[in-house]
Amino acid sequence: MEDLKPCPFCEGKAKLVMQKDTCGDYLITVKCDICGARIAGYYPRLNDEDGAIEDVLGCAEYAVRDWNRRAGIENGNSSE
Repeated sequence: MEDLKPCPFCEGKAKLVMQKDTCGDYLITVKCDICGARIAGYYPRLNDEDGAIEDVLGCAEYAVRDWNRRAGIENGNSSE
C-alpha cells in the first residue's frame, strides 16, 4: 500500500482510520490530524467470513488512493 500524502489543505499528517458511523457500521477513511479534512470512505463487507479481511484491505487501499489523488494532476504529470 502506498504512503499517505500530507493533507492538501494544511499539510498536516494524515492517518488511515476505521470507525463506526452513526448507524453502527464500520467505515474506513483517511483523516487529517490537524484540520480534520477527510475523504468519504468505504464500507467493508464484514459479514462475509471468507472475504472480510481481503475486503477491509481493499477498502483501505481505495481510501489511500482517493486521499492521495490531487485535483489538477492527471496521468502522473505533476511538479512534485
